[in-house]
Amino acid sequence: MPSNVSVPAHFGRDHDGESSHNNLTFNLGDGNKITANSIIMSLNSPVIARMTTMKQLTSIDATEFSMEAVNCFVKASYTGRLELLTPANAADVLEMGRVSHVDWLVAKCEKFLNYKLRGNELSKGFLKKAPKICVPADFGRHFIGVPTHENLTFNLGDGVKIKANSIILALNSPVIDNLTTNLHQTSLEADDFSREAVDCFVESTYTGEIEAVNLGNFRDVNKMSRVFQVSWLVAKCEEYFVSYLDKLDSESSYSDMLFVVEEAVYLMSAIKSRDFLDLVVTQLNKISAACLNVFVKNYMVDLSKSSLVKIDICLGILQPDVHVMLELLISHLENQENKRLDKNTRYLLKNADLMTCGRAHPDILKKLFDVLENIQCLQREDFQLMLSISRQMSIQPQQQIRNDCNNPLFHRYSTSSEFTDTHSARTYSVSVEFFKHPKYLMKGVETSVVIENLKLCENVSTLYTCIDGLWTYLYQGAGGGKFTLLPDIVTLKEERGWDLLSLEYVDGLYRDQETRKLLIPLKQCDELVSESTDLCKAVICPYLFRQEFVKQFFLKDNSFTFSLTDPRFANQEFFLKTTAMKENNPDTFTMRYGFSDLEMEYPAHDIPILHFAIEGKTKRGYEILLPLSWCGKPTCDITKTCWNWGYIRFHDMDMSGLEMNTDNEHHYIFEEYCIVGDGHSCQLVAYLVQGEDF
Repeated sequence: MPSNVSVPAHFGRDHDGESSHNNLTFNLGDGNKITANSIIMSLNSPVIARMTTMKQLTSIDATEFSMEAVNCFVKASYTGRLELLTPANAADVLEMGRVSHVDWLVAKCEKFLNYKLRGNELSKGFLKKAPKICVPADFGRHFIGVPTHENLTFNLGDGVKIKANSIILALNSPVIDNLTTNLHQTSLEADDFSREAVDCFVESTYTGEIEAVNLGNFRDVNKMSRVFQVSWLVAKCEEYFVSYLDKLDSESSYSDMLFVVEEAVYLMSAIKSRDFLDLVVTQLNKISAACLNVFVKNYMVDLSKSSLVKIDICLGILQPDVHVMLELLISHLENQENKRLDKNTRYLLKNADLMTCGRAHPDILKKLFDVLENIQCLQREDFQLMLSISRQMSIQPQQQIRNDCNNPLFHRYSTSSEFTDTHSARTYSVSVEFFKHPKYLMKGVETSVVIENLKLCENVSTLYTCIDGLWTYLYQGAGGGKFTLLPDIVTLKEERGWDLLSLEYVDGLYRDQETRKLLIPLKQCDELVSESTDLCKAVICPYLFRQEFVKQFFLKDNSFTFSLTDPRFANQEFFLKTTAMKENNPDTFTMRYGFSDLEMEYPAHDIPILHFAIEGKTKRGYEILLPLSWCGKPTCDITKTCWNWGYIRFHDMDMSGLEMNTDNEHHYIFEEYCIVGDGHSCQLVAYLVQGEDF
């Protein structure tokens, strides 16, 4: 139940003086006018509420009051404070409060005048006290549909317009607040949404409830809550969705299950959020396998037209036995005229648990291998995928699937001289490389030159490293205008055979005015960013406050253990070891990771390729991701008051006596630093790069 609002409240403070919100005029003497927002004035004064809501007046006669008094009265209504009250205007402000029945203002004016008559001074805080307001709240319920309060227009398709009050919407939505307060917009384009959904959205911001939401408008209402960042409405929509989801069981109809699956798919596809996807997978895993198999067969009737998100959610709800998906894949391959592997086939083969399926349904797996063996048009990435599958089926001797199925893929692809796989060639730990910031990533270099240098740089071995370079370059304010060279990155990615970026990684990277020029189009580029929701992120250490992070990573040798959520490494634990700098030489700082158990039997996979970054958290809990690829080695700042790890600066007041190498060979002066200060915390994270050998 939303709370009622008892004025004075300071929700109007940020909108004081913003003309885009003002739709009520106070007419003064000599033709002067003062404008205000009718909703804010009505919330404080029942008299003004009747005049604007019932009589629908848009102007009020205030000729008997001074401009200073009316200004003070209006500002007090916005802020809950009497900051402009003076002995000269106090009598007029008091009279306006009495005429308008603003009881709290009358009480404050009377107390002010009594103190002045006695020659006393009020405490500084008295005139500035105003309680905060938290949305959702129902103070707008009585103003729904009143035209005098409606000064913001939603433009829908076919010329349809829906009006609302900008203050109420701005109070709920920081996006609308910015559009109306800072950009002075009086209309918003909403042609992507249905009229029913916009009506429901507006009514919800007035009432604090989602009384009008239903299955028909839920998708648009949910999307609007996220687009306009109405956090409480996002939570309400999730509650509605979960209440519907909780009712599903093995007796549920196809249409009931379809609703929740499609909403999860839509949310992931439209705004790259997997909030619903995880909920759906968890709940549907509780339903009988037979029911899920029937649903998936109907839902994925045409694999060629399905999105990767749809494939992903079906794999999730069927795990671990995905034989239904393999049956659909076999049918899809048999019906293809060109006999080649498409994007959906590759994705399914790469992400399905073939080992588990093979144990339960060896006949299906054998048929799949037979069909794959007859594929004639194979590209290089297909060959690598087949080799990867062969390895999965052959390097675990305790599982006899290869023998049971007479795995033809192993014989066909593992004899090539281009690829070898010997036990002695494998490694159990690798160094983490951070590269010194090169001159071509500095401010003043043309973006096209940066791209060409990244193409030639041998250190750029993954798409992550390439994007980190561009991000670091742009973070220095070096990008100039709009970033237009994304097609060049796509071409480079195809030439090198790099794997896609994790959407979570791109989403997390810190955005400022320059880096957003790269990150916003990058996020929408399916050729560079994976739609998959399971590219895994590992937390190497939990969040540490600044000083503790410095201590653990820069000042002493340390070791951390972590695991990967990827099922291929489900039974394997990893370590990360750091070596602190020795003899004042930053080059002695090292990081290395690998398999924790060196006595284990031969591991099922080569050591995975991981991409490391720092995740920072501000005092307010806001999280940002900071790439490390081009940060080089940590160094002591010449002032000996902070550590610099590339562009990341850790203030450290305990290090003044430390002797560290600060020469120019190691210390590059960045144009812009990301400061890790008091109250900030950091954690080291790693993203799994889906390597070719996997």
